[in-house]
Amino acid sequence: MNRDPQPSFTYQLRVVLRDVSPLFWRRLLVPSNIDLARLSRILQILFSWGGEHLHCFHIHGMDYGIAYASGIRFDNDPCQVRLSDFHLHRRERFLYQYDFTAGWDLEIRLENILPVDPARSYPVCIGGKRAGPPEHCVGAWAY
Repeated sequence: MNRDPQPSFTYQLRVVLRDVSPLFWRRLLVPSNIDLARLSRILQILFSWGGEHLHCFHIHGMDYGIAYASGIRFDNDPCQVRLSDFHLHRRERFLYQYDFTAGWDLEIRLENILPVDPARSYPVCIGGKRAGPPEHCVGAWAY
């Protein structure tokens, strides 16, 4: 089995659901070498979404997502693109869009770059407030 190399760092991310008040957020620690497909699945779990809707990341002016037959196409395979490939800096932000019809946007900010703690399992959610909106809610205004 081909295993990922050990991550160089741990990224502390703050994830905020845009356009909803009161604020919905999560704080998580992920290995710096996490691929975008895995990060996408983690975000869906954190907000109790099943992954049945189209979704993508918007990082440094480009979209990264999973292509579907007869649907949206992306230039890169999210299983091959790692978060560390973007050389993000502290306080830098990027976007995760889930369910293009409902328009759920998660703003993700790199809060800190930490050393890897060998005693900790990653990824891990270390904070947050409020449950995510239901999967089939049609957007922030309806919610």
